[in-house]
Amino acid sequence: MAITKKTIESHLEALNIYHKKEKKGLIAYDPDAPSVEISIVLMDGGRTMRMIARSTKLQNLLKKKNRLQEKKCELFEELLRYNAKTKFGTWELSGDELRYAVEFPIEDGTVTQNQFARMFRQIDVQSKRFDKIIKTLKP
Repeated sequence: MAITKKTIESHLEALNIYHKKEKKGLIAYDPDAPSVEISIVLMDGGRTMRMIARSTKLQNLLKKKNRLQEKKCELFEELLRYNAKTKFGTWELSGDELRYAVEFPIEDGTVTQNQFARMFRQIDVQSKRFDKIIKTLKP
């Protein structure tokens, strides 16, 4: 039994999380923090769920290559420290995109509302680190 978009949507609604539908999944967001959005993507026919937090404010800053080059070592050390502390989710840097992701294998099960809420809280807590990272990269 794989999970469906409809189940994810009902979890978001039960938790009073703003969201919108997207072709590959759902986008959750906070109207008070419009620069951060969380994509919820189902893969492998709903047997894997992935939540990905992105910050448009941070992405715009990372596009300024010289700032990233100057602070790259400091940034990577900070991200590795976060990854070592959390053990649940991963900071990823791909090109100019820095994101935090949590992946959950569902296989023949499902995700309860409590499990979903825990994943979402983790992604939310980590996405609040975007502001700290932005301060690190600013001149």
